[in-house]
Amino acid sequence: MQLETTIPLFPLGLVLLPHIPLPLHIFEERYKLMIGECLAENRDFGIVYFNATDIQAVGCTAKILKVIKRYDDGRLDILTRGQNRFLIKEMNDKKAYLEARVTFFDDEGQEDQRACQELADKGMDLMKQYASILQTQEGYGFAEGKYKLEGYVDWYMEWESHLCEYLAEHMKDEGDTDFVGRIKAEYPYLQEEEITECAVDLTVKFKEIN
Repeated sequence: MQLETTIPLFPLGLVLLPHIPLPLHIFEERYKLMIGECLAENRDFGIVYFNATDIQAVGCTAKILKVIKRYDDGRLDILTRGQNRFLIKEMNDKKAYLEARVTFFDDEGQEDQRACQELADKGMDLMKQYASILQTQEGYGFAEGKYKLEGYVDWYMEWESHLCEYLAEHMKDEGDTDFVGRIKAEYPYLQEEEITECAVDLTVKFKEIN
């Protein structure tokens, strides 16, 4: 895939990957304008890593799945999901926000898929070990990490709830009731246990709107 186009750019201190959900709180005026235009035009925007000094050349587009909340002052809480990776060819600041001429590209083949899965499993095991340590080691500098981890869990549960609402609404319109299949298709990186949990939540949300 070598399509070249111009997209709105949102530099952030994080890396977005395809299929990964990302909730965002939009509060700066330039980004309220950008997101408003993306919503009106049903358009994706690009997220690139910014370390307060440099903007990286490779990023990923974000699709706005849902507006979670609108505030009286124009701020927005939105749920997005990573779509396609791109390489920045040129940036311009003709608008209030950055735009970039980009080329989209596909990831390389799946020869190392097994190795990547093993690394992902090891990462999850380390996270579980970290959580276990935090539960038993109050003090000694662990308390702050525990609060951060609990905050992450709260964030995870929140986006999963909004994600299930989004999928339930679309599945209702499409007459689709294959909850497990839909979760697997939309989020192929999830483990079987996570797929089951999401499918249960999705079933509940589907019944609530019917």
